[in-house]
Amino acid sequence: MVCRATLVERGVRVGEIFHDATGVFHHAGTADRVPRPAPDRRSYGSFMSMTDPEGNEWVVQEITQRIPGRITQASYGARADLASALRAAAAAHGAHEGRLGHEDANWPEWYADYLLNEQLGQPLPG
Repeated sequence: MVCRATLVERGVRVGEIFHDATGVFHHAGTADRVPRPAPDRRSYGSFMSMTDPEGNEWVVQEITQRIPGRITQASYGARADLASALRAAAAAHGAHEGRLGHEDANWPEWYADYLLNEQLGQPLPG
C-alpha cells in the first residue's frame, strides 16, 4: 500500500500489511491476522495497523474500488490525481464528440458528470 510507505517515510511506526484468515476483519486483537495483502486484493480486504503516541491502535483498510453509494461527493487528494482524472475525461469527451459528429457546447456539464460519476462508481456519460 502506498499509504503505508508514505507513513513509514514520515517516521510513523506502522505494522506490516495483513488480511484476516476469516475473510472479514471485525474484531479486536491480532488473532486470525495473516501477514501479507489479501490474496485477491479485493477492496476492504487488506489492512495495516499503527499505534499513536497515546497508545490508541488504528487500523486502515485498503480500498481498491469503492462500493457504489459510499462516496457522495468528488474529492481529489493530490494535484496529480485530478490531472489524471482530467486526462481520462478529455479522452472520453473526445470520443463523445466523435460520436456526436460536432463540438459539444455543454462540455462543462459533461466533464462535471464524468468526474463525479467516476469517483462515485456510477456509469460514465457516453
